[in-house]
Amino acid sequence: MLGAGAWYAVYQNQEQARKSAQEYASTIQEVSDRSKTMTLTEASDNEDKARKSLKEQNRLISEQSSKVKALKEDIAGYQYMLANRGPTTSGGFMIKHLTSVEAATKGLASATESLAVEQERLTQLQDKAQEIQRVLEGIEHRRVVLIRQQAAEQNAAYQSLIMMNGQHTEFNRLLGLGNNLLMARQGLVNAPMRMPQADLTSQQANALEKSRQDLELSKA
Repeated sequence: MLGAGAWYAVYQNQEQARKSAQEYASTIQEVSDRSKTMTLTEASDNEDKARKSLKEQNRLISEQSSKVKALKEDIAGYQYMLANRGPTTSGGFMIKHLTSVEAATKGLASATESLAVEQERLTQLQDKAQEIQRVLEGIEHRRVVLIRQQAAEQNAAYQSLIMMNGQHTEFNRLLGLGNNLLMARQGLVNAPMRMPQADLTSQQANALEKSRQDLELSKA
């Protein structure tokens, strides 16, 4: 179990969180004005703060609703007593209800006045909660838009990278073909050109042989 000091620390943290949430609610109109130009980080931070603020606002509404309910019950009680006084003394003391008519009348008037004030406070809290809810929805919309925009930009960059890689691959392929063609052309230049040799007829062979013999005789 937590000690007294630990419980107090928890209480202090809760109170500080509630105070922060209420302070944020008091600036909700300014937040609304800035929501359309928020960055993704700002939208995410404000969405969290708005949710906490709305939660705190609903807690305040619950507390205020309890006050209003209690006052309505008090009013109903005073009205019942005055409508059903029972045995009453000459001084106006209602024996059945152990109070005087005057006290019940004053109590009814006070409770009625208080109800009007507390009911107005409840209405204000409810209006503020609706305002926070609207701003929260606007922040959520802004956040979704920014996320989609960022995703679209990342996808475009990815598609561009794929296209660049594809173009690079095609360039390398064409470059390779060019190199192969150049090497083939260089091979043709370096290799000696040769004419195909045709087979000699017997008459041509005899003529060549006679020429060779005449050449040998001339050298003798």
